[in-house]
Amino acid sequence: MKGNAEKNHKMNIDRIKNYNQKILAIFATLGAALTFVLLLWALVVFVTELLWMNNDTTAHEIVSTEVAQANFDKSLRTHRVSFESIRLIDSVNSIFLIPVSQTALSLEEYIDKQNRQGSSTLGLPDTYGSFDNEFYYNSHSYNNALLFDSKTASVTKIFNQRVSINKIYHENIFGKTYILFAVTSADTNKDGLLNKDDNKALYVFSTAKMELRHVNCTNCNFIQYHNPDGKYLIINYGLDKNNDGTYNWDEPVVMKKYNVETDELKNLIEPRLVNELQLTLDGE
Repeated sequence: MKGNAEKNHKMNIDRIKNYNQKILAIFATLGAALTFVLLLWALVVFVTELLWMNNDTTAHEIVSTEVAQANFDKSLRTHRVSFESIRLIDSVNSIFLIPVSQTALSLEEYIDKQNRQGSSTLGLPDTYGSFDNEFYYNSHSYNNALLFDSKTASVTKIFNQRVSINKIYHENIFGKTYILFAVTSADTNKDGLLNKDDNKALYVFSTAKMELRHVNCTNCNFIQYHNPDGKYLIINYGLDKNNDGTYNWDEPVVMKKYNVETDELKNLIEPRLVNELQLTLDGE
């Protein structure tokens, strides 16, 4: 009996050892798997951050006129014009729109001011070499726009000054085709860039008259427009009340009515009614 008891006791110990070994093996496997997952996650985060750094959107946004002038004075080029798409705007007159984008150069290039028609203006390699496979397309803004008339095979430039075009629309108003541009032309927030963070203006181009108009609203930031009846534009503007160069969420939005034929911009809601609404809101 004693021998059997010892034997059973030994077997129980062996079972406990085997069970503990299995538990340890399971935990070791889980630990290894967890370690692998954490390492994989860390690798993904590292690669994502690296790609984000390399594709920094500010690197290929349009620099302010002041920065561009300083670079030009040093004979340095940081961006090149790029043409990526074409869209039919006016089917009656067979007119197409070609937005002009820009690519950020991996290395700055030398501007040959003496030979303005040479390689430095044609997109060919300069003294710093060419790294075409390392630049990034800017899908967030354009620096100009062209009109292609397929009937005459002619190309017309729309803007004659440095701008950053944030959005492009086209509308049929009074039975005619108009192209609308949300445009930044001044570095209002003084960050060295022309982009969506600066105050934007609305420009309207008539394909019939081949004429560009600036819808002038003082101290305003263009937000959006509506074309409710195909006759007039109802425009939302954010008012830069604190004059910090950008519209903030806590500043008011106004609505204005724009007539594309007469180039008249008027208040949609009369100041008297706005004042009545404000007094009601104030609890008068």
